[in-house]
Amino acid sequence: MIKKDISVMIGDTKFTYRAGAIMQYKDKIIIEKGKKASHGVIPGGRVMTGEDTKMALT
Repeated sequence: MIKKDISVMIGDTKFTYRAGAIMQYKDKIIIEKGKKASHGVIPGGRVMTGEDTKMALT
């Protein structure tokens, strides 16, 4: 089975199903930020066909 991102067009807008998690470590909230990103985001990503949200976070 070829896994693909779960996305759907709604009118002129593309909706992509994503999962994210708020995680705490030693009283701090974990935020990820790419080298070129201007802001931080909670860890997560796109959900693929055949995945549940927990699998998408690993």
